Amino acid sequence: MMSFDELPADVREWLTTWEQHIRQLRFDEAEQLFDVNVHSYGTVMSVVTGRPALVAHQWRAVWPRTRGFRFVPESIKGWGCHGLFSIAAQWSSEGLDAHSGEPFQREGRATMVLHELDGRWHAVHTHLSINPAPEPFLQ
Repeated sequence: MMSFDELPADVREWLTTWEQHIRQLRFDEAEQLFDVNVHSYGTVMSVVTGRPALVAHQWRAVWPRTRGFRFVPESIKGWGCHGLFSIAAQWSSEGLDAHSGEPFQREGRATMVLHELDGRWHAVHTHLSINPAPEPFLQ
């Protein structure tokens, strides 16, 4: 398992580029980092397949209500070989309340599976979700 600094440079670049696209609401550019048949799920959507569904049901629902999105570098772990790479990371952002617009701290976790095609990494799976609240039965 590798830390962020140990990841291959092109994998680090993929991650930081996507992070910038999220912050700047660049949906079209972000789509180009993803496989056309990406398989994903997240906090606000159930399982979807395909870029259009991911953009419509997760990105466009969440990104406009997000400020300062960033992956937490010291949390990033990665592993891979032969054109496949997996990344697990925590993230942090400010959410904006849908009704009042008031900001609140939002933290979560992400898993990304990347596939190398024609010398470029494309996400074939992503999962981004808010950290869960503790289950009452575990307390």
